[in-house]
Amino acid sequence: MANRSPLPPDLRRALGAGRAALVALAAGIVLGPAGACGARRAEAVERARADFSGGWQLNDALSQDPLDTLRREEESQQATGFGSEPGRGGRGGSLDVLPPELLDDVHRLVIVDDGHRIRVARGPGKVRVLVTDGVERELDEGDGPVRVTARRKGARGEKVLVRAVWTDGRELKESWELLDAPRRLVVDTRVVARRSVRYKRVYDPGSAEPFPTPTPRPAPTPLPGAEPPDGSREGAPSAAPAGGGGAALPSAPPAGLAACSIRPPRQATQDELGRLAKVSQAAAQARAVTSVAPRQVSSIITSDVEVDEGCLAWSFVLRFGEGKGAQEVLVDAGDGKVLTSEFLPPRTPRPGD
Repeated sequence: MANRSPLPPDLRRALGAGRAALVALAAGIVLGPAGACGARRAEAVERARADFSGGWQLNDALSQDPLDTLRREEESQQATGFGSEPGRGGRGGSLDVLPPELLDDVHRLVIVDDGHRIRVARGPGKVRVLVTDGVERELDEGDGPVRVTARRKGARGEKVLVRAVWTDGRELKESWELLDAPRRLVVDTRVVARRSVRYKRVYDPGSAEPFPTPTPRPAPTPLPGAEPPDGSREGAPSAAPAGGGGAALPSAPPAGLAACSIRPPRQATQDELGRLAKVSQAAAQARAVTSVAPRQVSSIITSDVEVDEGCLAWSFVLRFGEGKGAQEVLVDAGDGKVLTSEFLPPRTPRPGD
């Protein structure tokens, strides 16, 4: 066999580079579709995220009423000789155990879920906002300050666990779970208080029509010689709002949510909402306090900037002191105007308080 003459070095390097290019091209042909499939899978996973949004109608046949559950337990205890305390049983005792949001009409819910917050409307002006990041927040849901934590669980985030603790020791634990085939919402609730109760509510898809906006209640006309609710008297100087100095400026009536200046995208994250807000929380709080002057504000409960019926706003509960109620004020996060303002009357004492 004849000996082959060695190839020149330059030609050998060129052939090596060509082979490397062919290998890279083949790898791109093989891996390219796999990479595209991976991107499609990630997109499908995002689309598959559990979304609680929509209208929900209570399925009475599959649900339990908390008051009926409490009454059955009380009757069982009385039948076995372990009845409730004197004067604490019956419907009054049941009401003493349950947080107020559980006593509202919950036959229909309208939910908006953006992946970070779940806004649950259960009637005109009755709204809960669950921020599902696992961070504890202090809110006021109609029965005094309460510490609330909410977080998602499950591969698709189809379950939300909620824990609320009141200053009087009552504790509420909820599990909101979204089911498929058929699509249903199951809310399992446990109340830990002087007497504990556990019950379940099952919802089927229903109307997602928003609840009507409640009509603001006119301020009551004071009786002759009566002391105004803020403690001031005729001829006396008006008290300046907490956190500010000097006389309060007259404030315009609430503009209403229709006058909202910023309507963020539905899927906006909390960080994106914070960047969209043009008015700081401190400035919005000052505007809210000014809007209720000359009433004295004793404490303020705040929350993160949030989306309320599509409007980006700051929400504040201004408390006027023991027995004087509070004012819930929504301030536009774009231009600082007051959108809504609703007086919350003081809590009526329960039997045995």
